[in-house]
Amino acid sequence: MNKFSEKILGYWIAIPRWFRLFILSAITIYVILLALFEGVQIVFFNLESIELSTLIIALIGSLLIVIIFKVLSHNSK
Repeated sequence: MNKFSEKILGYWIAIPRWFRLFILSAITIYVILLALFEGVQIVFFNLESIELSTLIIALIGSLLIVIIFKVLSHNSK
């Protein structure tokens, strides 16, 4: 590792763990909520801008995600 990388790593490690996790979680939650609100806005106010094929692909993807979560939660019990 060069000196610059070591210095940045030292700064990163100097930040308390709870703060690092908080910042990363806050950014993740912000991005997910931003995508959610943009999606809701498109569905309710600009529904005609979504093509039928895009809507079907999104519904199939959502169904697969729900099935995966259901199977994983069922196996963990």
